Amino acid sequence: MAAIMVGIGYMAASMGGYKDVSDLARLKEPALVTVKGVIADYRADPDKDSVVFLLQGEDGSTITAEFSYQRFVNMHGRAPGPWILGQEIVVKGVFYPERQGNMLGYMDISEMLKGCHESYQAPPATS
Repeated sequence: MAAIMVGIGYMAASMGGYKDVSDLARLKEPALVTVKGVIADYRADPDKDSVVFLLQGEDGSTITAEFSYQRFVNMHGRAPGPWILGQEIVVKGVFYPERQGNMLGYMDISEMLKGCHESYQAPPATS
């Protein structure tokens, strides 16, 4: 029983907070994670309610991460476009490791905790 509690404590501590995309290289099994990454590319399909991001970590490692197109639009007030490239986001979801070169795997995003910065900038003053 003690070994189980130590294992649970280790997993909670190691997955606590959020990690960089590059940190996912250590995972060998699917896991619920919260990660940050920079949007290197994207593909949007409103008909399938899908936007797929290519997220890049600090070391150049990448993952593909899918989110609801409609939820993205609701969160940001507009559709994804070139304005999201180079933006850092923080997402939570299940990561499936499938390493192929710099591609670490696929993530099914359940929550976008920090969206694309530009959409949160205040409008210009009108005085």
